[in-house]
Amino acid sequence: ASLNDNSNVNIQSSNQLIVNRGTENQPPTVNIESPRIGQQFNISSIITYSGTALDPEDGVLQGNSLVWRYDIIGDNQGFINLGFGQLGTFTPTFLVNNSVTIYRFELTAFDSSNLSGSMFIDVQINPVVNPQQCQDGTLYNQCSNTQPLFCYNNGTLGNNCQQCQCPNGLSCQPNGSCSGSPNQPPTATITR
Repeated sequence: ASLNDNSNVNIQSSNQLIVNRGTENQPPTVNIESPRIGQQFNISSIITYSGTALDPEDGVLQGNSLVWRYDIIGDNQGFINLGFGQLGTFTPTFLVNNSVTIYRFELTAFDSSNLSGSMFIDVQINPVVNPQQCQDGTLYNQCSNTQPLFCYNNGTLGNNCQQCQCPNGLSCQPNGSCSGSPNQPPTATITR
Protein backbone atom coordinates (compact mmCIF):
# COMPACT_ATOMS: atom_id res chain seq x y z
CA ALA A 1 0.00 0.00 0.00
CA SER A 2 1.21 3.49 -0.53
CA LEU A 3 0.24 6.91 0.74
CA ASN A 4 1.18 10.19 -0.90
CA ASP A 5 0.64 13.51 0.81
CA ASN A 6 0.93 17.09 -0.53
CA SER A 7 4.55 17.39 0.51
CA ASN A 8 5.62 14.81 -1.98
CA VAL A 9 6.52 12.34 0.70
CA ASN A 10 5.76 8.84 -0.38
CA ILE A 11 5.14 6.48 2.50
CA GLN A 12 5.00 2.82 1.66
CA SER A 13 4.05 -0.16 3.70
CA SER A 14 4.03 -3.81 2.95
CA ASN A 15 2.46 -6.70 4.79
CA GLN A 16 3.26 -10.18 3.81
CA LEU A 17 1.29 -13.12 5.13
CA ILE A 18 3.25 -16.35 5.02
CA VAL A 19 1.19 -19.50 5.50
CA ASN A 20 3.19 -22.51 6.58
CA ARG A 21 1.07 -25.53 5.81
CA GLY A 22 3.52 -27.98 7.35
CA THR A 23 3.24 -31.61 6.45
CA GLU A 24 -0.09 -33.34 6.16
CA ASN A 25 -0.87 -36.26 8.45
CA GLN A 26 0.18 -39.51 6.79
CA PRO A 27 -1.48 -42.90 7.36
CA PRO A 28 0.30 -45.70 9.20
CA THR A 29 2.24 -48.34 7.29
CA VAL A 30 1.07 -51.86 8.18
CA ASN A 31 2.97 -55.14 7.87
CA ILE A 32 1.54 -58.63 8.51
CA GLU A 33 4.42 -60.86 9.58
CA SER A 34 2.48 -64.07 10.18
CA PRO A 35 0.86 -65.99 8.61
CA ARG A 36 2.66 -65.65 5.31
CA ILE A 37 0.86 -65.03 2.03
CA GLY A 38 -0.36 -68.31 0.55
CA GLN A 39 0.55 -70.38 3.60
CA GLN A 40 -1.54 -73.55 4.00
CA PHE A 41 -3.13 -74.92 7.16
CA ASN A 42 -5.44 -77.83 7.96
CA ILE A 43 -8.91 -77.12 9.28
CA SER A 44 -8.98 -76.87 13.11
CA SER A 45 -5.24 -76.15 13.35
CA ILE A 46 -4.07 -73.15 15.38
CA ILE A 47 -2.88 -70.17 13.34
CA THR A 48 -0.75 -67.49 15.00
CA TYR A 49 -1.14 -64.05 13.45
CA SER A 50 1.20 -61.13 14.08
CA GLY A 51 1.89 -57.74 12.60
CA THR A 52 3.29 -54.27 13.14
CA ALA A 53 2.36 -50.72 12.23
CA LEU A 54 4.47 -47.59 12.01
CA ASP A 55 3.00 -44.11 11.79
CA PRO A 56 5.13 -41.17 10.53
CA GLU A 57 3.75 -38.90 13.27
CA ASP A 58 3.03 -41.31 16.15
CA GLY A 59 5.77 -43.91 15.67
CA VAL A 60 5.13 -47.58 16.50
CA LEU A 61 1.43 -48.30 17.02
CA GLN A 62 0.30 -50.92 19.53
CA GLY A 63 -2.67 -52.20 21.51
CA ASN A 64 -6.11 -50.99 20.46
CA SER A 65 -4.56 -49.08 17.55
CA LEU A 66 -4.18 -52.45 15.77
CA VAL A 67 -7.39 -54.22 14.73
CA TRP A 68 -7.45 -57.77 13.30
CA ARG A 69 -10.29 -59.24 11.22
CA TYR A 70 -10.77 -62.26 8.99
CA ASP A 71 -13.07 -63.14 6.12
CA ILE A 72 -13.91 -66.58 4.76
CA ILE A 73 -13.89 -66.09 1.00
CA GLY A 74 -17.04 -67.58 -0.52
CA ASP A 75 -19.27 -67.68 2.56
CA ASN A 76 -20.82 -64.24 1.84
CA GLN A 77 -20.69 -63.27 5.54
CA GLY A 78 -18.09 -60.49 5.40
CA PHE A 79 -15.36 -59.76 7.90
CA ILE A 80 -15.39 -61.03 11.50
CA ASN A 81 -13.38 -59.28 14.24
CA LEU A 82 -10.49 -61.22 15.76
CA GLY A 83 -9.22 -58.70 18.31
CA PHE A 84 -6.63 -56.03 19.01
CA GLY A 85 -2.86 -55.88 19.35
CA GLN A 86 0.24 -57.11 17.60
CA LEU A 87 -0.52 -60.84 17.77
CA GLY A 88 -3.05 -63.51 18.56
CA THR A 89 -4.19 -67.01 17.65
CA PHE A 90 -7.10 -68.25 15.60
CA THR A 91 -8.52 -71.70 14.79
CA PRO A 92 -10.40 -72.04 11.46
CA THR A 93 -13.42 -74.32 11.83
CA PHE A 94 -15.43 -73.76 8.64
CA LEU A 95 -14.86 -74.82 5.03
CA VAL A 96 -16.95 -73.61 2.10
CA ASN A 97 -18.57 -76.74 0.56
CA ASN A 98 -16.29 -78.85 2.78
CA SER A 99 -13.37 -78.19 0.42
CA VAL A 100 -10.24 -76.02 0.24
CA THR A 101 -11.18 -72.53 1.47
CA ILE A 102 -9.38 -69.19 1.42
CA TYR A 103 -9.29 -67.19 4.66
CA ARG A 104 -8.32 -63.51 4.43
CA PHE A 105 -6.57 -61.94 7.43
CA GLU A 106 -6.63 -58.15 7.64
CA LEU A 107 -4.71 -55.85 9.98
CA THR A 108 -5.82 -52.21 10.20
CA ALA A 109 -3.86 -49.61 12.18
CA PHE A 110 -5.28 -46.28 13.39
CA ASP A 111 -3.09 -43.30 14.32
CA SER A 112 -3.92 -40.60 16.89
CA SER A 113 -5.79 -38.63 14.20
CA ASN A 114 -7.85 -41.75 13.36
CA LEU A 115 -6.18 -42.04 9.96
CA SER A 116 -5.82 -45.71 9.03
CA GLY A 117 -3.68 -48.02 6.98
CA SER A 118 -4.46 -51.68 6.22
CA MET A 119 -2.92 -54.83 4.84
CA PHE A 120 -4.45 -58.23 4.14
CA ILE A 121 -3.11 -61.65 3.23
CA ASP A 122 -4.86 -64.81 2.07
CA VAL A 123 -4.12 -68.29 3.40
CA GLN A 124 -5.45 -71.66 2.29
CA ILE A 125 -7.36 -73.86 4.72
CA ASN A 126 -7.45 -77.54 3.73
CA PRO A 127 -9.87 -80.23 4.85
CA VAL A 128 -8.32 -83.07 6.80
CA VAL A 129 -8.41 -86.12 4.59
CA ASN A 130 -9.01 -89.27 6.59
CA PRO A 131 -6.82 -92.11 5.43
CA GLN A 132 -8.73 -94.73 3.52
CA GLN A 133 -9.45 -97.76 5.62
CA CYS A 134 -11.46 -100.95 5.84
CA GLN A 135 -14.45 -101.44 8.15
CA ASP A 136 -12.27 -102.72 11.01
CA GLY A 137 -10.07 -99.59 10.88
CA THR A 138 -7.15 -101.20 9.07
CA LEU A 139 -5.55 -98.83 6.57
CA TYR A 140 -5.56 -99.76 2.90
CA ASN A 141 -2.80 -102.19 1.87
CA GLN A 142 -2.07 -103.21 5.46
CA CYS A 143 -2.52 -106.39 7.48
CA SER A 144 -5.37 -106.43 9.95
CA ASN A 145 -4.88 -107.28 13.61
CA THR A 146 -7.04 -110.30 12.81
CA GLN A 147 -4.63 -112.58 10.95
CA PRO A 148 -4.57 -113.39 8.08
CA LEU A 149 -6.92 -110.60 6.97
CA PHE A 150 -5.53 -107.94 4.63
CA CYS A 151 -7.18 -104.58 3.83
CA TYR A 152 -7.25 -104.19 0.05
CA ASN A 153 -7.30 -100.74 -1.56
CA ASN A 154 -10.96 -101.17 -2.52
CA GLY A 155 -11.95 -101.27 1.16
CA THR A 156 -12.49 -105.00 1.48
CA LEU A 157 -10.89 -107.34 3.98
CA GLY A 158 -9.68 -110.63 2.58
CA ASN A 159 -7.53 -113.59 3.49
CA ASN A 160 -3.88 -113.09 2.58
CA CYS A 161 -1.70 -115.31 4.74
CA GLN A 162 1.20 -114.88 2.33
CA GLN A 163 1.29 -111.20 3.28
CA CYS A 164 -0.08 -111.27 6.82
CA GLN A 165 0.91 -114.73 8.12
CA CYS A 166 -1.27 -117.11 10.06
CA PRO A 167 -1.77 -117.28 13.81
CA ASN A 168 0.50 -119.73 15.64
CA GLY A 169 -0.32 -123.33 14.89
CA LEU A 170 -2.14 -122.65 11.61
CA SER A 171 -0.70 -123.11 8.16
CA CYS A 172 -1.06 -120.86 5.13
CA GLN A 173 -3.12 -122.30 2.28
CA PRO A 174 -2.76 -121.39 -1.45
CA ASN A 175 -6.09 -119.49 -1.34
CA GLY A 176 -4.67 -117.15 1.34
CA SER A 177 -6.58 -118.66 4.24
CA CYS A 178 -5.17 -120.43 7.27
CA SER A 179 -6.04 -123.98 8.23
CA GLY A 180 -5.28 -126.41 11.01
CA SER A 181 -5.85 -125.98 14.68
CA PRO A 182 -4.07 -123.45 16.74
CA ASN A 183 -1.63 -124.72 19.31
CA GLN A 184 -3.58 -126.11 22.21
CA PRO A 185 -2.07 -126.49 25.63
CA PRO A 186 -1.24 -130.14 26.28
CA THR A 187 -3.83 -132.11 28.18
CA ALA A 188 -3.11 -134.95 30.52
CA THR A 189 -5.30 -137.92 31.16
CA ILE A 190 -5.05 -139.53 34.56
CA THR A 191 -6.05 -143.18 34.78
CA ARG A 192 -6.19 -145.48 37.82
